[in-house]
Parts: sequence; structure tokens; C-alpha cells
Amino acid sequence: MRVVITHPEFGAYIGSFLGLGFWTNMDCAGQTECVTFADETDARDFIKTWSENNDPVAYSFVTVNASSWADIATLKAAGIDTVALERESLTACVQEGWYS
Repeated sequence: MRVVITHPEFGAYIGSFLGLGFWTNMDCAGQTECVTFADETDARDFIKTWSENNDPVAYSFVTVNASSWADIATLKAAGIDTVALERESLTACVQEGWYS
């Protein structure tokens, strides 16, 4: 079991790129999976490294049955809202020509 970071306003933490954090309720950045952490302590320690919004008390830590990345089905099974990720996934499928 692993842990996903969630926030009541930002949604689920997707991951970071070039120092920017991406969240399901803010900007999915084309992603359809969320990074996971080994445990709550690991996730809390990671949050403390951020330059802002770095108080772990503001976040929730949801246990998921996943490896390094949690897909939409895994997030749903854990009770995490996946609407934005599903929209991102559908958009990617349309762009690839899988749906018209």
C-alpha cells in the first residue's frame, strides 16, 4: 500500500515538473495518474520541502493499492475524486484520434 497527497481545494497531488506542482483540481498538465509515496511520513516530509503551502497539516493522506503511480481506477477505489483526470484522459484519447 502507498499514499496519495490530497488537499480540499487543490485536489490530489499529481507530481512536479521543473519546480511546479500539479494538482487534479488546478492543472492536470495532461497527466492521468498521481504519484504515490511509501507512507504518510514520506509524504509529509516531501510537503515540507515545498517553498509555499508546505504545512502537512493542510493535507490529507489517502492509502491506495498502487505502485509508484496511482491510475484513475485506483484513485476511485480509494475514494479520491477523479473527474479532472478522466477529462484529461478523454482529451488525450480524442487528440490521438481514438474518439471523434
